[in-house]
Amino acid sequence: MGLLWKSATMRKGYEGSWFKAKIIESLADDNFWVEYKDLVTKDEVSQPLREKAERRHIRPEPPLVPPEDKFKFSEKVDAWYNDGWWEGEISKVLPFSSYNVYFKHTREEITFSSSHICGLIETGLKESGLFLLLLIPFILSNTENMNV
Repeated sequence: MGLLWKSATMRKGYEGSWFKAKIIESLADDNFWVEYKDLVTKDEVSQPLREKAERRHIRPEPPLVPPEDKFKFSEKVDAWYNDGWWEGEISKVLPFSSYNVYFKHTREEITFSSSHICGLIETGLKESGLFLLLLIPFILSNTENMNV
């Protein structure tokens, strides 16, 4: 199917994270097989990691937008870290457009510049209706490949 998407993996230690992936097969019951771009298997010969994902754990890759410079204390954000977007919360506003972000799943607090933070992508997509708009071309161009 080939379209790049972000997919949240439910593996321990990766909760609240989103990585680039592509949908490779549509399954019944709103499930899909995805293949990650940057996550690999632990086999002797590393290959792109593939796993089954529920629709609720898949979202379109967000459109490129300029980074915001002003986040507020306790605002929910996504931060670019370790090759993926991680859901966190602004825990401290620092000078020079920098912020401490707290990640509840890993109980870590890390400092980021505003260029590595964006408003919570999933919330923005749902509120704007963009999620559905980004899904329509995928559905229309891949209907013949769907096994549902």
